[in-house]
Amino acid sequence: MHKKDEVIIFKQIENADKIFRLEEFWEEDDAGYCVSDFVLAKHTRLSVYDKSGARIKVYDLDSREYDKDMWMEDGAVFVRWHPEFDREEVTRIEV
Repeated sequence: MHKKDEVIIFKQIENADKIFRLEEFWEEDDAGYCVSDFVLAKHTRLSVYDKSGARIKVYDLDSREYDKDMWMEDGAVFVRWHPEFDREEVTRIEV
């Protein structure tokens, strides 16, 4: 059972001065049925931390949850996901 504001580190990469974490987190979302209906929903983000552990930047990656991966190449972080069954997308994030 997941809890509100629970963060799961899906993958982590470190370079000389930063830590990159592909995170899944759960928070209350409006279910859309009526004003009082809320559900726990999973979201995805790429968080960048300095070496002391302070978060310095967040990239929202919602709706990019299927078959995701992250890697570093040529000084950039790449995030790959499949938004649909037969399609793949890659996002390059300069660091």
